[in-house]
Order: sequence, then structure tokens, then C-alpha cells
Amino acid sequence: MLFGGASRFWAKQDLITSVSFTSNLNSNDLAWTISNVQAVQTAEEQSGLGLHSGIDVAFMFIRHLGMGMELRYSKAIGEFHTSLLDDVPSSASLTPTDIHLGGLQIGAGIRMEF
Repeated sequence: MLFGGASRFWAKQDLITSVSFTSNLNSNDLAWTISNVQAVQTAEEQSGLGLHSGIDVAFMFIRHLGMGMELRYSKAIGEFHTSLLDDVPSSASLTPTDIHLGGLQIGAGIRMEF
């Protein structure tokens, strides 16, 4: 059996939302040191629309017992925004992070019909 259609994907990812550090410039040798680096992470959620298609095959050994296999491919693109980009000047070439959702899935198992 062939199948396909629209899919909705949900993703959750930890992103760095702020960074703080202490910097010192040594006036004797002009050495710059950075210490006490701390990054704060928060869980961001995103969803996206995509497509899926696949094939499902079943082979019955006897009337009610057999085996089956499914091959499915799905794809969508989501976009994560981080608050780190809020403080960046608009002239910078930073953009939100695209994530690719979905992929190839293969499954096999025993089939029982009642």
C-alpha cells in the first residue's frame, strides 16, 4: 500500500539565550583575559508543516499471522529564533537557525489479523 500526505512536526531544542563574562586588559603586556563565562540555556519549541510518503507491505504466512515492513520518508523545515539575535546590530549577517525535521524511517514486525 502506498501512502502520503501533509505532516505537522514539533521540535524542542535547548538554545543559548544569554552569555555573560568578565574581561580584563593587563596594561603591562596588553594581554586580554576572559573569565567567568556563563551561558544560559532555555528550551525553545517550534513546529512546522511538511510532507510524508511511504510504502507498507505485508506478507501473511497463514490466514491470521504474517510479517510486514514499512518504509516512510518525511520532511519539514522549522526555524528557531534566539534572543541573542535581539542585541545584534541589523548590519550583522546573523539569521535564525533552520532545522530540518523528519527523515527516513524503516519498520518491520509481526502482523496479526483478527
